[in-house]
Amino acid sequence: MTKLGIISDTHDRLYRGVFDAFAAVDLILHAGDIISEDVLSRLKKISPVEAVYGNCDLYSLASRLPAQRILSLEGLNLLLIHNIGNPNDFSCWVKRGEFKPEPNLVVFGHTHRPLFEQKDGYLFVNPGCAGMAWRGHPPTVLLLEIAESGCCLNPVLRQHLAPPVGMATCACGMPSKVSIIPQPIEKPLQRFLHLNILFRRLRCESSKRSNKKARMQNEPGLNFRLNSTYA
Repeated sequence: MTKLGIISDTHDRLYRGVFDAFAAVDLILHAGDIISEDVLSRLKKISPVEAVYGNCDLYSLASRLPAQRILSLEGLNLLLIHNIGNPNDFSCWVKRGEFKPEPNLVVFGHTHRPLFEQKDGYLFVNPGCAGMAWRGHPPTVLLLEIAESGCCLNPVLRQHLAPPVGMATCACGMPSKVSIIPQPIEKPLQRFLHLNILFRRLRCESSKRSNKKARMQNEPGLNFRLNSTYA
């Protein structure tokens, strides 16, 4: 039996209640948007940590963390990734060979919305956003047990992350039945998602510049000043 503490989207905020929630876990999974190295350092005081970078993580973290990784846990292949896009399209990415070996359990973040759902033979788990309340969802983390048979048991979403009286720590080592299967830093899916985010940001900036230019052209006083410069 392996007890997992699953967390994502801390965005440089780590409630002390997380230490209480994860006090008895064997392994912590962070699904990205960490922002600060200090977050990982504090989590490592509780238990070993496996993490991937998210779209908000800067080079200092993204340069040394993978975009995705697959863990072998109790005979189960667990994919840890920040953004999977639409879960309905996930099986298509698997068929294209994006993830090898094929995962049974997909742990992701990015949406800031908790999810525990079986779809197309894959179990999708999202712990929600641990760093802030988001559109009516309070900060959350998720606890999950994986039995020796590979079954996922007792999922618990912890919403009350108020500071506990003390800060619980433990010196547990990495579970003996956990092995990391090396994954490339970048895969086409992750590159596509990151490029899509970048494109949307550039389009937004371009739209802002166009709107600003239009406002300038529609302001007589401003046009007069601009024109008088070249008179």
